[in-house]
Amino acid sequence: MGCGVSKSNLFHKSDTKAIRAAVLIQHWYRQYVARMELKRRYTWHIFQSLEYSGEQAQIKLYNFLGYLMDNFTPSSNERENECMPGQRVERFFDYKNIDVPEIYSGPHLTFPLTLEQGTGLVDAFRNKRQLHSRYVLQLLLDTWRLLRKFPNISRVSTCQSKEITICGDLHGQLEDLLLIFYKNGMPSHERPYVFNGDFVDRGDDSIEVLLILFSFLLLYPNDVHLNRGNHEDHVVNLRYGFTKEVLTKYKMHGTKRILKAAQKIVSWLPWQTVIDQKVLVLHGGISDATDLSVLARVDRHKVTNHSPPSRHRSRGPITALPPTQSRDNHSLETQRRTRPPSGPNVSADYEEEVGAVASPSSVALPRPLPRPLTRP
Repeated sequence: MGCGVSKSNLFHKSDTKAIRAAVLIQHWYRQYVARMELKRRYTWHIFQSLEYSGEQAQIKLYNFLGYLMDNFTPSSNERENECMPGQRVERFFDYKNIDVPEIYSGPHLTFPLTLEQGTGLVDAFRNKRQLHSRYVLQLLLDTWRLLRKFPNISRVSTCQSKEITICGDLHGQLEDLLLIFYKNGMPSHERPYVFNGDFVDRGDDSIEVLLILFSFLLLYPNDVHLNRGNHEDHVVNLRYGFTKEVLTKYKMHGTKRILKAAQKIVSWLPWQTVIDQKVLVLHGGISDATDLSVLARVDRHKVTNHSPPSRHRSRGPITALPPTQSRDNHSLETQRRTRPPSGPNVSADYEEEVGAVASPSSVALPRPLPRPLTRP
């Protein structure tokens, strides 16, 4: 009896308000997530556009200067003999007339390198100590001699280690490399590594990163694998910082010796790594026009830079590779796929058996969303 409101009606009204509030909050949250995703995609698109526009400008400048050199200057002996005999190349690594002063407090190296010296080098670089130029050239010389024995395609098996660590672009970030070693352990027979190119440029410690990788390559040549990236290129290094860093840290011998030696070494870096005949690791991505057997036969040390040859410069091993068919009209992707180390291709039969692991440089540019996702 009475005219009061029942408790069931009150609970029903409160439940309805709670559901409406929950739907409203859910709708707002989805709108927020959609806006953040849109910002993320546009930010990535802008970042990639700026990064690749710089590379395109570098390519245009290289082609222009190459045209001037080919048509308006006499050829020198070094340009006529790009592939110099080993004895002539070793002059860039001449360290015997460089003395180490007594006041030098950095790490001391003896060759062949030992594991204690390799870990000591890591600790020295962690504490911001610099390696003397004599030891730098000795380390580079031993690395050059070792890399000359490697094929274009490194083949790795995990039957013993059961796993392998693949690292992308380091770009001179010593702290990132030290963090990887701290989390995963130093390279060893039990902990093999594949470093997938772009070791230098942009960061402040490119030469230190390069020397650490080369030292572990000498210690574990069958367990540490280095792929060549598009920044293992003296033309790109001029723009993105590695050249300036070396000239700043090694003012006495940086120009004529260390930079020249580094240029010779990176031209001998392998292009790809195949793991267990199932995974293909390379820097830049794959296409469908070039067989791996073609890349395996190319004299990689003749490819001194990754820039595609201009129409006036047709010599060199790049012209021996089959042309790559672009899947779209994007000029950037077309240029990137014509670089042998950055854009090797896999035949149709091989694609069925081998997966591909590409570095971040191979990620396609995201297309802007047509509209934000605002549906509840």
